[in-house]
Amino acid sequence: MATYMVAYASYLGIDTCYIEGFDKEKVEKYLNLDTAKEQVALVLCFVYRAKEQQPRFRLKLDEIIEYK
Repeated sequence: MATYMVAYASYLGIDTCYIEGFDKEKVEKYLNLDTAKEQVALVLCFVYRAKEQQPRFRLKLDEIIEYK
């Protein structure tokens, strides 16, 4: 389900970021979850960019690979 959320957010122009290493117990306490019924398994952020992304410059394949 998260993959679809990320893909659709991208389609809408919204950036996403999976968060690793969060304190599961603190997040569940903050959200006031009954952990017998619900638990946090994933934290996913959705944001709009403050500035446009700089253009990426990529090398052409023949500049990286040498054919013999």
